[in-house]
Amino acid sequence: MPGPVFLEGKHVALRTVEESDLAYLQEQINNPRIWRTLGRQTPMNAEQEAEFFEDVVCEDEHVN
Repeated sequence: MPGPVFLEGKHVALRTVEESDLAYLQEQINNPRIWRTLGRQTPMNAEQEAEFFEDVVCEDEHVN
């Protein structure tokens, strides 16, 4: 599993989002059962997912 684990439990391990996760994340965000619950109106393509990763996930202002 890439990325450092920062919280681990019996059934889940939370870790940082890595660029290698983008294809999986795009697949999941385009699943209607998921994107509708997030309030999205349209699916995301690979370029949009990469932009989100760069602009939001990698942005220092969002790191606490």
